[in-house]
Amino acid sequence: MELITNILIIGKSGAGKSSLLNYLFGRQLEKTGTGKPVTEEGIFCHNYEIEDGFKANIYDTFGLEPGKTEQWRTMIREEIAAHDASAIQDWFHMIIYCFNANVARIEGFEVDILKSLVEEGNHVLIVFTHCDLPETRENIEKIKPRFVSLGIAEDNIICVCNEEKHRLDGTVTLRFGREEILMKAKEAFFEKLVRRIPVQATKTANEYIDTAVSQCNELAKKEIKIYNIHNNKHYQKINDECNAIFTGAEEKIRESYIQIVQEAMDYYVQLCGKFLDYQTEATAFDLEEDHRLHYVKKMTSKLSDGIAIAVFVSIPLVQFLVPSALVSMHRKAYMEAIAETAESMREQVRQKEDEIRRILARM
Repeated sequence: MELITNILIIGKSGAGKSSLLNYLFGRQLEKTGTGKPVTEEGIFCHNYEIEDGFKANIYDTFGLEPGKTEQWRTMIREEIAAHDASAIQDWFHMIIYCFNANVARIEGFEVDILKSLVEEGNHVLIVFTHCDLPETRENIEKIKPRFVSLGIAEDNIICVCNEEKHRLDGTVTLRFGREEILMKAKEAFFEKLVRRIPVQATKTANEYIDTAVSQCNELAKKEIKIYNIHNNKHYQKINDECNAIFTGAEEKIRESYIQIVQEAMDYYVQLCGKFLDYQTEATAFDLEEDHRLHYVKKMTSKLSDGIAIAVFVSIPLVQFLVPSALVSMHRKAYMEAIAETAESMREQVRQKEDEIRRILARM
């Protein structure tokens, strides 16, 4: 899998977004292609080749200005949602709202956008650029409470000096803030992983269950005929085939849990090592087989006994019903039992989602 990081950087023109990105990546970023609009207006994606096998997609809110608050809020929200619905390599691994410390103010439309982002569970880093002068730091301290009131944690408000500054009095201000940003980005990425991976695992599991239900229903429709509605051996054959289908689905769910969690953790470790410069800490997660698999080794089977010969014998044989009506009754009974089995499996899946989330959170 190609290693890609996606960064959404929000801010008005002059906020210092480009110089901040150069500082974060430790180089003058060179575009591998022209900016490609991903919305009708406003959000542009720039692709960068950081090194062989490692790319960055930077999504920039070009033209963010007051007057179109709702439009911007909708565009940003929809862009984030589209990425979250995809695989881990497509997520936004960092969301930065950039402000110029020399201005040190937040406008009303920016308050609305930030409030919307936070309320929807996004981990947003507030980064003030050009924080080389003491007075700018003082101004930032004054407006910090405004951000905190919106739900931004104070330690997610970061002051940065993107470029080394040489002053007329001979003093030099060194660059600072990169390590703090990257550490917070690492934490935000892992929080999203804990939140999103169990959801992805559940979605995949339910797709396997849906497929099993469809296959069993088709089997019932195909195999229950007028000429065999009183043949118990035939029903036992259907039972066995349905149980085999659900058992196969259960095994696929187990395997998918292992694969999804394994791939997500591998991607997280690689990205921390490549981009976030925290390879030692990231690889400290215990990914030995026993720890990785213990929570999915035994997904206890609760396949319903409803798909059994009892389905047939429990149906009153009303002799005056025409054969076609009896066929319909038997098919309906099987489909109800199939639905019951599927719901039993979905309940297990719901429980496993919480279990996976707890285990990931402890890593």
